Amino acid sequence: MDITLIPGIMRRRGWGNGARLQDIWFSRPPNAVPERGVPDTTTIRMDGWALTFPRCAEAVRTMTTERYWCGDEARGNLGRLLQRQGKLTSMRTTFGNLSLPVPELDGQALAELWVGSVSDPLDDMHAALGSFAVRVVAAGTVVPVQAPVPSMTGGARPRTAGTRHQAQIEQVGFFIRDSFDFNGFQPLGFWSSTDVARAPLPGYDWVGNDTYRAWRAANGRGGDFIVYSDLKVVRRSPPDTVEIPAEFSIASA
Repeated sequence: MDITLIPGIMRRRGWGNGARLQDIWFSRPPNAVPERGVPDTTTIRMDGWALTFPRCAEAVRTMTTERYWCGDEARGNLGRLLQRQGKLTSMRTTFGNLSLPVPELDGQALAELWVGSVSDPLDDMHAALGSFAVRVVAAGTVVPVQAPVPSMTGGARPRTAGTRHQAQIEQVGFFIRDSFDFNGFQPLGFWSSTDVARAPLPGYDWVGNDTYRAWRAANGRGGDFIVYSDLKVVRRSPPDTVEIPAEFSIASA
């Protein structure tokens, strides 16, 4: 099977984004470390494409209904982020800039939900991304809160005040992150020169990640990379209040 025919097959089936990402991979110098490749940030769009697929729309609904940015993992990630940015002070301050490029926001993600399985329909999302992560970032205001701290001596000494923090989350942003690579073992279907099938058929050849790696070794092209969508921003009204874990507090006497 000549795998360079696959983008054309995808286009004939209406899988435009899958075909585009394949074209990018075939055009690049050889690279097996996705993080070293130039990320693609222009192919995948949340509103105009990703959220038209029920499995992605359901993931965003689940994250919204369950307020993933308020969970324990997200609270810890937010505390570390705000501490690193010097936002946990005695002053009220804003955090989060959702106008930054998505690759920069990726390091500020608070939580994620994985989407996709081998039982998904053969469609453009399956062709382009397979399984992928929907991640969420946040913006809002950090508020210092004075909290009583028990005396460490156990005596009658008055309790001191310690500064705890709350985050008022006013906006959240959802984006897709996927690694477009051919590492490890992964079956990619049975392909002919004109079509694809899940099961073996006469005239169809098995294609897997190793097929692409062999093509790269033989042709000196084929570069793995990270795929990012654009950002889907949702305003939270009223804002969600998140208690920053105590280990990130700044104590004061």
